[in-house]
Amino acid sequence: MRPSGDHPTALPHLPPASAGRSDFVLAGVALVAAIVLGLLLAREAPRAASARAMTGQVTELVGGARRRAADNVVWHTLRLGDSVHDGDAVFTGPDAAARVRLTSGGELTLEPSSLVVLTGLAGEVELRRGGLVARASEGGLRAVAASGAVMIGETGSVHLRQNPGEPAVVEVLGGSARLVTTLGEKTLTENQAGGFDRAGNLAPATTRPARLTAPESGARLFFDRNPTVPLTWQAEAGQTLVLQLGRQATFETLLIVTRVDAVAGRYLFEAPGEGVYWWRLCDAQGAPQSDARHFMVLREAAPVPIYPQAGDAVYVPPGQAMTFLWSAVPAADHYHLEVATSRDFSPLLYQRECASTELRVDEPWPEGNYHWRVRASATPERHPPFSIPTSFSLLRAPPLGVPEPIDEEIRVDGR
Repeated sequence: MRPSGDHPTALPHLPPASAGRSDFVLAGVALVAAIVLGLLLAREAPRAASARAMTGQVTELVGGARRRAADNVVWHTLRLGDSVHDGDAVFTGPDAAARVRLTSGGELTLEPSSLVVLTGLAGEVELRRGGLVARASEGGLRAVAASGAVMIGETGSVHLRQNPGEPAVVEVLGGSARLVTTLGEKTLTENQAGGFDRAGNLAPATTRPARLTAPESGARLFFDRNPTVPLTWQAEAGQTLVLQLGRQATFETLLIVTRVDAVAGRYLFEAPGEGVYWWRLCDAQGAPQSDARHFMVLREAAPVPIYPQAGDAVYVPPGQAMTFLWSAVPAADHYHLEVATSRDFSPLLYQRECASTELRVDEPWPEGNYHWRVRASATPERHPPFSIPTSFSLLRAPPLGVPEPIDEEIRVDGR
């Protein structure tokens, strides 16, 4: 049994076979005590995590991500709505991304294959590997990487990347940021890039000739068929720009390498399918002329009705609530349920928004036939499809052979 610390519990040394009976008894007691201690420590780990200061909450999640508490060696699956606490580490998989709203008011968008640690200080995050976009609130935000720190000004935003063995790269998307190391500091303004290595040496500030405008870094784009994504930018006339687009932040393997018009500032990308895509603008020699951004293409999906299913006869005594249950949809944080007496849902009998895949409805509907459907909540940018309309019969009187439910207040065990 392994406790919540970094090392396994040491089991007591058992005596040789020639030892006396009392020695065996003592060894057995010690073994049991060690196991019980391990169980208690493992049980206390979640309590300790909940006692630590909350530093943020997961507001968006795509793909698989994991979280580990500072006082634990176990990685747990990260879920939408989860809280993150002082010292928690968050890791996103190669096709995953997460957005965390900080209690300080700032926001973090974690890129695929990234590892960050929330230090617990107001508005501070440490980037161990990968990349993130940090947006500061009025109180600013501090991001740590390599041997330096990025002090993001009020309402500013920064793209920060840290690959193993390489200098940290900082790109200012809005506002300003101050880079601080043991060897000095440097201020960057919007559309400027810089960085520092592990020795603390600051790279010269450079101004990107081109500025990407849409989609924003980390954007989630939902489609019900093969999507066409408009990529837009701003650049001066006369520049020679080459658009690079691929699946990786390193741009090692490219799907598109094409010369584009600097003034037109627009390219229509026909995505071959779902996934994470990276893009940037370079010169003819391949030197970056803009920041690098990623966006996620996701196919819209409808929930699957679980209960009631088509043709079910649902017995709900008067005064009790009826339960609707459906499957989750990726990247959905709210759902919209509709109930009607006609299959075309006109008019609607009932509609409700909820934040889970289960809803209990307490309505005085009479016995009869009903239809229900559900979808992920719509937004101005997203119009998800409804599930297949599902019909069921509502019974208010118990069908033959079904006893009346027992009052929860009545004891039936004789005690």
